[in-house]
Amino acid sequence: MPAKCSCGFQLIWVRLVYPDKWALRTRQRAIPENVSNHNDKRMRRILFFILIIFNTYACLGQKKLNNEISSYVHFLQKNSYSAKEYIMTLWDKYDIVIFCERFHGEVTQYNLLLDIIKDERFISNIGNIYTEIGSITIQQDLNIFLQTNYSNEELRKDQLLNIYRNLTFSPYWEKYNFYHFLSSINMLNNTVQESLKLKIHPLSFEFPGWENFKTSTEYKNWFYEQPNFDSIMAVNFIKQYEIQLKNNVRKKALVILNYRHAFSKDVKNEMQGNSIYIPNTARYIFEKYPQKVANVLLNTWTSLPVNNPDIGDPHVPIQGGKWDASFKYIGIKSMGFDFENSPFGYDTFDLWPFSTTELKYKDFFTGFVFYLPLTEHYELYGIPGLVSNDFREELRRRLEIFNPVWNWDTQGQKSEINKTLKQLNRLQKERYYKLNRKLKLIDKWLN
Repeated sequence: MPAKCSCGFQLIWVRLVYPDKWALRTRQRAIPENVSNHNDKRMRRILFFILIIFNTYACLGQKKLNNEISSYVHFLQKNSYSAKEYIMTLWDKYDIVIFCERFHGEVTQYNLLLDIIKDERFISNIGNIYTEIGSITIQQDLNIFLQTNYSNEELRKDQLLNIYRNLTFSPYWEKYNFYHFLSSINMLNNTVQESLKLKIHPLSFEFPGWENFKTSTEYKNWFYEQPNFDSIMAVNFIKQYEIQLKNNVRKKALVILNYRHAFSKDVKNEMQGNSIYIPNTARYIFEKYPQKVANVLLNTWTSLPVNNPDIGDPHVPIQGGKWDASFKYIGIKSMGFDFENSPFGYDTFDLWPFSTTELKYKDFFTGFVFYLPLTEHYELYGIPGLVSNDFREELRRRLEIFNPVWNWDTQGQKSEINKTLKQLNRLQKERYYKLNRKLKLIDKWLN
């Protein structure tokens, strides 16, 4: 019987092939005793011809499977884990699961993360979340917020905005998804017992606070004195995780890192003539806790080393669109699996296109999670209320210090800062740049 068929098609199939079951299904009302066998045979002939028509149209309507994606499709048809369930099962085998974030501002990835952390299994057995976003300096204030039961929404919002204004070493963090993530964890914590409340451990640099910087030179000197970002995050993770192991009943952890920071191996940037390996945070963690760590790549897109004039866009689907096309072919929006022993895992690693490699995806990641096609991804920027009247001039001062360090619009700085101050209080939804061109690269494998 075909894998996908309409409800009516299924009824016809049962009526023809399993007449006894049909009679049982209809409680013997379909064929009263006074109806002749001749009429029954005639009805079965009619149903048989209807079945042929249904089957013919089904075959005509089904797209021919491109050989280039057939191995992926056949593998996916045998898999059954949703994105969430696959990640949850990893904690049955590993203590630490590293989640490779898409663009920082992409929203649906945090919807998946919220679905995971609200699960009773996560609350009971894991409960500790380590994030690239946020300076380790704010950890105490952040967890006080997460574990406080506020009497009204206005109080919760005011406290979260105060934390968000000092979240990182940049003047502001305008990604709405993480703001919503923190607010949701606070509300979740209000529903669980004290010993099971969730905690977040930021991993970024210790930051002395903006009040300690008066000039761009002071900020620049501080920034360039900092050790390698990936090594700092790894050290901060190991230090905090060891404390967790000693003091917490829950010994497992979720780690959220962006892009290459989540790679289990270091990489080179040969495009800049650099033959030295760039260290990645996940590599340190894998080495420190062998056999206890898994990392998961979330479906996203990759980059080209240079802007491709054919599509006018430096970002392209992974493996030229074959992966996305395979999921689209069978209509899957949520799935997860190990890279090992899958055709996906043996593809050349093109997520880091800035150096040549013969390594495969399975060499960099434990598993892959597909959660929603590119057409359903979106980003949200801006935090309503972030730039309050009493914070406006402080933020202006920070930007005047910060922007010259990165050579950001030092000529028209005043007008750009004014524009930024206005935009930050408004939610702005964005789709991926030139999305339709990316979709064409996917659909060519389906035509």
